[in-house]
Amino acid sequence: MISFFSAQPRYIALLRMVCYTKRRVQRKVVIRVKNILLCYPNGDDEADTIEHAFPPLGLLYLATTIKRSCPWVNVIIHDERIRGSSENDIGTARYDVVGFSTTAWNQKRTYILAEIAKSHGALVILGGVQPAVLARSILEHRPFIDLICTGEGEQTITTLLNGCEFAQIPNAAFRDKSGEVVFTASKADAWESAGAPDRSLIDLSSYVKRYHSYGGDGAPTNIITHRGCYYRDRTQKRGCRFCAYYNNAGTFSVRTRSPESVAVEMNNLVNNFGITFIRDYGEALPVYFLKALCAQKLPPIVVEPYMRISEITDETADLLVSNNFEPIFGIEAGSSIGLKGAGKGYGIAALNNALEIIRRHEMDCSFNLILGHPEENMESLKETELWLKRLPSTMRLRQIAVMVPVPGSRYFEDAVEILGQQKSDTHNVVELQRAYIQRFVPSLSLEILCETAEYLSRIVGIDSDHRKIDNLEKEEVSAL
Repeated sequence: MISFFSAQPRYIALLRMVCYTKRRVQRKVVIRVKNILLCYPNGDDEADTIEHAFPPLGLLYLATTIKRSCPWVNVIIHDERIRGSSENDIGTARYDVVGFSTTAWNQKRTYILAEIAKSHGALVILGGVQPAVLARSILEHRPFIDLICTGEGEQTITTLLNGCEFAQIPNAAFRDKSGEVVFTASKADAWESAGAPDRSLIDLSSYVKRYHSYGGDGAPTNIITHRGCYYRDRTQKRGCRFCAYYNNAGTFSVRTRSPESVAVEMNNLVNNFGITFIRDYGEALPVYFLKALCAQKLPPIVVEPYMRISEITDETADLLVSNNFEPIFGIEAGSSIGLKGAGKGYGIAALNNALEIIRRHEMDCSFNLILGHPEENMESLKETELWLKRLPSTMRLRQIAVMVPVPGSRYFEDAVEILGQQKSDTHNVVELQRAYIQRFVPSLSLEILCETAEYLSRIVGIDSDHRKIDNLEKEEVSAL
């Protein structure tokens, strides 16, 4: 028997017209993929944080695309952070294709589950920034992984399900017959015109329950208004040094959905799902899109978009406050050295100017902070401490973390070069941190930075969510 994927003998065919011989009669049959599992593994290195209360929108968009474009396929989403282990589910051997959303924190768990899926005859696919960046190494070391999505996955999965050979699938990496790793052409998806994902494909109430388990009140969920980052577009230098992304097209482009479709989705979530606040998981909301969105009829609930604080003006602040938008800023550093090392594109003067605007408008907002940028020292940490103590009362600190060189970031490239691990497909997060800090933050250590993060979180007080009880687990700070 011949198949495109060298699958287990139980298959007659996985996708389209596979020739086989039976009783010396050559026939052609058409049996398409019927069952797909999309899994978000819960890694041992992944801290249990309030972010688990928000659905994996990447998988949800993929499942929605499959449902719309390949209606003969039954697609299931298994989020291990909510539903627990997927091993028994995968082990039932009823899935033709199993796809995993892979990160730096769940990579080991992904490999375990992927090997189980392959042992039961499934075609195994990985997606996410981590496997895209490490595609060649993964395919060279992991024979149980068949294909890696190296870009936006909607066209990748639908092209696959419509019976094309691997070489014809966009945004993909795979092994050819000789075992060589092949990368296919990159192609941007028309994602921005697809509208909202189909939330009937998940149990949204289970995420709300998880949110309540953290002490939260109300019913949150997330949306995506745009893909890409306009700061990367503007700089052509890959944006901030800690930011992880993979761009196999070699271009920089932020794409927004229509403000009308976002408004429809938001109203639907409030009216039909009982949602009480929404978080936008786009990278950095462009101000021009914020203005277009606020011109729509939006529900009277709090919306939390990620934004760059350097874009805050009196006009923008007024727009945010009047429309119940409470932005989340990735400030990442409270010192001149830290901001420069992080590649934020603005200095301490611009940051403090934005804080004064926030103070004048009494704008509710929150921010994240990272320690361990290049050349940081005890003086810059003290500067950060003083800066934190002068914040407007309406600003909430969400978390302080020590820098993690995740695959896809410039920090990661530096760290693996130091360790000589450019060809490795598995990386220890703490080992990467330690190597990077020893080389680029020589006056400090990982231990000092972790202790400082805990100290600053105590004196400022972490408020991961203002709808949440203040007693936040310190795992968010110290787990790394």
